[in-house]
Amino acid sequence: MLNSFRKGGVIQFIMGGVILMIIAAFALDSRGPKSNYEAECAARVGDACVAPRDFTAAFQMSVRPDLTPKEIKRLGIRKMILEGLVERELLISEAKRLGISISEEKVDAELALGRFHFSLPAERDGQLPMLTYVNVRHPETEAFNFEIYQRVVRNYARMSSKDFKAYQTDELIASRMRDLSKTAVRVSEAEAYEQFEQAGAKATVRVAQLAADWFARFGVALSEEALRAHMTAHAADIDAAVAAQAATYAENCPLVSEIFFAFPPAADEQDEKETRARAERVAGEAAKASAASFDVLARIHSAAPSASYGGKRGCLSATESEESAELVKAVEGLAPGELSKLVELPRGFHLLRLEQRVPKEELANVGRAYVARPEAARAAADTLTRQFAEALKASLAGGKGMQEAVDELTASAIATSPLTLSLPKAGGKPSELETAALESRDRPQVDVSSSFSRGGVANPVPNAISGAAAKQLAFTLKEVGEVYSEPIETREGLAVLQLKDKEPAKREDFEKNKADIIGEFKEKVEAEALTAFVGRLRKARESEISINERFLEAKADPGNDS
Repeated sequence: MLNSFRKGGVIQFIMGGVILMIIAAFALDSRGPKSNYEAECAARVGDACVAPRDFTAAFQMSVRPDLTPKEIKRLGIRKMILEGLVERELLISEAKRLGISISEEKVDAELALGRFHFSLPAERDGQLPMLTYVNVRHPETEAFNFEIYQRVVRNYARMSSKDFKAYQTDELIASRMRDLSKTAVRVSEAEAYEQFEQAGAKATVRVAQLAADWFARFGVALSEEALRAHMTAHAADIDAAVAAQAATYAENCPLVSEIFFAFPPAADEQDEKETRARAERVAGEAAKASAASFDVLARIHSAAPSASYGGKRGCLSATESEESAELVKAVEGLAPGELSKLVELPRGFHLLRLEQRVPKEELANVGRAYVARPEAARAAADTLTRQFAEALKASLAGGKGMQEAVDELTASAIATSPLTLSLPKAGGKPSELETAALESRDRPQVDVSSSFSRGGVANPVPNAISGAAAKQLAFTLKEVGEVYSEPIETREGLAVLQLKDKEPAKREDFEKNKADIIGEFKEKVEAEALTAFVGRLRKARESEISINERFLEAKADPGNDS
């Protein structure tokens, strides 16, 4: 060892003396007796036991001190550390099989520099560091100071210097194995450019947003036959839901339809006044209306979820909430078919129509029908939404612009809706229902995305159930005007995707930063190679791996040894 330092010059010779001092000090430093905590294993891989002190050291070195126990749990940090230690044991075992080790001088050199290593799962390689730098030098001389080193080791790892050196030896062997798994990786400029081109290409799309609630509200007139068919097809689920609402569907419960007039967000006195005026006007219309007309008024004016199925709320129960208790009071003394007075509550005004007080012998059937109605209406709306999407795709394939096609199909959907057809003719003028459908914020509409790339944060369909997948689907479109073959599922319904513009990555941009781009691509491929290598090791010994569940809890964190 000394010869190697002499060849390197005076500084390396001095460094060699420091390392000799560390080796001598390690030989004199030993641990005390093991506590019960230290006697158990944080994890096992075959006969290899991961000591709790290794978990403690890795936790101290890798976890930010400002993280709360709740955040640590949410981020799954304890599990990540334990998985990293399991992978370390797999790598050490493979190193032994291959005859790979690390010299004592190399370990001492790392410790003298204050480079402390720990293990995280291979999938985190390149994302999170697996070493931390600790100051082990005297503040005045800037030389390595063993007393400072010992103090730092005890604070970080709660182990003796001798045990910490053994721990770091294991970590460095694992680190060497990670590096060796990457040595076969080669990347060409052509491969790097292909990746750059894919990542750097930008696209802009048109997105037709189709909200199922709009089709339910303005397009679905649920027949009794369709409702019964849905009840039969989903009998078990509906019966379970009715049983869960037994307190609501009790004998003589008031069965109501509703129209809810919501105050605007952050409403002021003028907003409330205007909402009241609208509610009073509609209440006047409803007083002259039949049950069918009340259904239409609810679809036009109500802000409640029940608007999508004609305002048919179901039975009220005073036990549900304070709001429900107020509504129950509002229908006391009403005969079937009569309207309540307007009920002002914090969120707006309610207008109720009492349908009946349900006798005992009808409770089961009424309860099942009212539980099934929202689901049946949504199922019918989903069908209409998909039919609209398919018709839109056909129109686009025929050469129409997306906005023109959406406008035409929307007008057709409103005109042919069974709800519209059931209304009296208004001398060629659109009915209030048709006007409400056209003015609804949920009507089918076209959005144009901002320019986005594969790897950027922008998403062309921000409400897509799988937003990342929607972004990647956009890049499968080759020609401007091309439409993706399937509608994309969103939280509101469906979206139809059409390519508006596509801009490939530029070769000159690649040439400007070629070295960095190739380096980043190589790091990515190396990380993939490491993950695959460790994955093979794990799969081969899967049955031998176990994790001590106690170390997944906060009480196993440093400072919680009880």
